[in-house]
Amino acid sequence: MKVKSLADVDFPDLAQKIVNLIGGKAYLGSDNNSFLLERKNEKGDKYFKLELKKVKEKGKSEFIFFLELEEGFIEPKKVMSSFKSKELSNLYVTISEQGELENKKVSFLTVTDERYIIFEIEESFKTVVISSPGKGKKVEKEEPEEVKQKLIEI
Repeated sequence: MKVKSLADVDFPDLAQKIVNLIGGKAYLGSDNNSFLLERKNEKGDKYFKLELKKVKEKGKSEFIFFLELEEGFIEPKKVMSSFKSKELSNLYVTISEQGELENKKVSFLTVTDERYIIFEIEESFKTVVISSPGKGKKVEKEEPEEVKQKLIEI
């Protein structure tokens, strides 16, 4: 497994790698710096959404990142968990290799002065959020928002 900064990652390629590994459909933002991944389990009763964005700060060369995760039941519609991380100064991704024996998964990591947060998404519809102790004002539990960008299926 390799750890890469999302600042250096091509989002269309990342979306395709994630879909190839854990399944689902990916929709690419018109600027190629955002995508939405949607998955349903085999029974069709659970769903999972991942939204990733990277935005260049005005007058700066660095990116800031936005990551949203949501999972729940389809019928009746019920959100079981929703996490929204915004204005992250760094975000790293690790994708397990296709040939590895462990469960196929994608991990995202962000590190701040106060804490670190890891989001793990497994092929088996298990999502784990690990956080170090700290004040952590960056992660908020919220209800999901509508996707505001025009998205193109890739």
